[in-house]
Amino acid sequence: MHTSKYALFGPWLADSVSQERIHQQELEKRVMRSRAVFLVSLLALALPLTVLASGPANAGKVTFTEPVTVGDTVLNAGNYKVKWEGGGAAVQVSFLQGNKTVATVPATVVSETNPFLDGAVQVREQKGNAKVLKKILWKSVSLNFNEAALAEGK
Repeated sequence: MHTSKYALFGPWLADSVSQERIHQQELEKRVMRSRAVFLVSLLALALPLTVLASGPANAGKVTFTEPVTVGDTVLNAGNYKVKWEGGGAAVQVSFLQGNKTVATVPATVVSETNPFLDGAVQVREQKGNAKVLKKILWKSVSLNFNEAALAEGK
């Protein structure tokens, strides 16, 4: 016959020990549930942040205060949405006003930090005060417009 090591102290001690074990198991289950809820909550919070971080990376807005030439197109002063596909040295950049694409040109995408710039432009002045677009800078990415590639129509 098997006797518990607590049998010598009476059934009240054995009941107390088993209740303590039950309480400890319940406590462990609560901790595990809390950890699971915490991890699920953390993932739920992290997912929208990654979506926000990756969402507008291939689009931006820019305002030209005077006409600017990009490729063989003169963009009049105004607000434009700029969109591109992919990254690196061979992307096609589209300039849109409303839903209408007014120009599409090649450019190079450069990931860089510009914390104080958002839609800033760099231009090169040609004869007759004409402006040629060289670069658009946003906070985390820039578009460089290679004038030689634009002239060749690449």
